[in-house]
Amino acid sequence: MLVCHCFGITDRDIRAAVRRGDDATLAGSGCGGCGPLVEAVIAGERGAMITPRSLPVVQTGSHAAVFVPFGAAADSPD
Repeated sequence: MLVCHCFGITDRDIRAAVRRGDDATLAGSGCGGCGPLVEAVIAGERGAMITPRSLPVVQTGSHAAVFVPFGAAADSPD
């Protein structure tokens, strides 16, 4: 399923990144609309349940980027 329309990133891409141990992908760094879904896919791959929350927005030049860390799903015991 296509998760991030801005960058064409699928749930399979995100799940593969989690398995590789990547810290972040471009998913969620375009318009930010997919942020909660990106978090849900990450949490699902890690076997955790999350509660949608606001994501930190970082200004990068002329674009705002949403950083979605793979290792920090809400409500997950780390």
